[in-house]
Amino acid sequence: MTWRRLLSPKHELKRRGSVATIPERLSFEKIIGGQTCSPCTTREFMNYLLFIEHSAENLQFYLWLRDYERRWDALPQSEKDLSPELDSSTMPLPTVAYAATFPSPSATFAKNVLAQTEFGNRNSNASLQLPRGLATIFTSPGSDKSDNPFDSPPRTPSRYSGLTTNSTISGCTDGMATIAQTISLSPCPWSDLPSPSPSYIETASSAFAAVGVGWKPFTIQPFRDEVLRIIAIYLAPGALRELNITDRERITVLHALGQTTHPSAFNIVKRAVETSLRFQAHPNFITHISTNGNKTRMNVARAGGFVIALLGFVFVGLMAASTRGRPWRLFAVFIWFFGVAVLVAAWSGVCIMLLPFRNRHLQPWELWDQVDIEGTRAENIDKAMELLVEYPNSYEDRPWQAAQEKKGFLRKLFDKEVIIQDPDLRKLHYERMCRAFLWAGIFSTVMGGLALALPIGDGIF
Repeated sequence: MTWRRLLSPKHELKRRGSVATIPERLSFEKIIGGQTCSPCTTREFMNYLLFIEHSAENLQFYLWLRDYERRWDALPQSEKDLSPELDSSTMPLPTVAYAATFPSPSATFAKNVLAQTEFGNRNSNASLQLPRGLATIFTSPGSDKSDNPFDSPPRTPSRYSGLTTNSTISGCTDGMATIAQTISLSPCPWSDLPSPSPSYIETASSAFAAVGVGWKPFTIQPFRDEVLRIIAIYLAPGALRELNITDRERITVLHALGQTTHPSAFNIVKRAVETSLRFQAHPNFITHISTNGNKTRMNVARAGGFVIALLGFVFVGLMAASTRGRPWRLFAVFIWFFGVAVLVAAWSGVCIMLLPFRNRHLQPWELWDQVDIEGTRAENIDKAMELLVEYPNSYEDRPWQAAQEKKGFLRKLFDKEVIIQDPDLRKLHYERMCRAFLWAGIFSTVMGGLALALPIGDGIF
């Protein structure tokens, strides 16, 4: 640990969204590869995306694609030849606008708003005039030019029953042994997947037709049934776990999947999803889990450190106003040191009371597994950990939130604790504590020298 690193006011996790500041031992590859312990596992990453960032579908799709690529590589060459690798140079550029086929609620809202303005009073039968250049984007041959340019795929549905953090790990193939410790792939094994239901086939067919794929995909290709499921769950507009991708990316990947089931057909979506996970979700996740106390405990620690440091100034003021000698003022150095150390450590996410025991507070959704909410123990949080199920991600239904808000101040302050199992995360906490001690030593030394320079008072007391 270098001095420059210790003295840096921007500690390695303070700069949000910066991958360069994250320790290598907590990198994205190690978390996804199952090389970390709680609370840095893939399962905790999924819970964070589900309850905090509301983008769990990105990790769900990414984990499925990793396993899909592994299973594809294990196929015999005779089956691979049925779905050759996609040649992007021969792929036609997507020119079909499918907004009219999948109308979104925002389109109706925008039209109603425009109807009350001068745009809607010009001519009820006239189409909206778009600037040159935009017209080629929002219209296509054979489509109605009056299509609203504000059309966008609807948001992912957000309704499902209950949740719990208790999981039963399904048996998976050897290649997913590391991930199987933290995430369950259902159904498993992959070879036993049932054929897509009519709803999956209908959704996938509608998505293909919307982007101009007029031919029926080759069912003899390997994993064609599974690809149809993925289209219905993640790629089709209005899907249960619709990915947040652009229209051009969606059209391109659907055109590619209409020709082949080779993993290269997912490249454009893979880049978008992986970029979001690596450069946004992962840094934010590390920042979140690197705090070992809950919000109430950290606020109390910051306030306590500030008050203790302030008492040091009060003590020096009293000693300076008295007739006592200057050495008495040095006692303030110890007060400043402890107060500033607590304040800096709490500001960087470390509670000094939890650090010696290597503990952390449980997240609210982790506490939910240990209490009954409204008399019913929810048992469906693992739906978010299953990658091929007809089940949406809920971002509004949080039964544990009401129970957490009902807790009193003292219950939140002394909430249930658990040992931090990941040694790299504990090491990160120790580094932060060393940095806090170093800054406290510098501050208390400087202030102690200034306190000794003050003149002796006139003996007020």
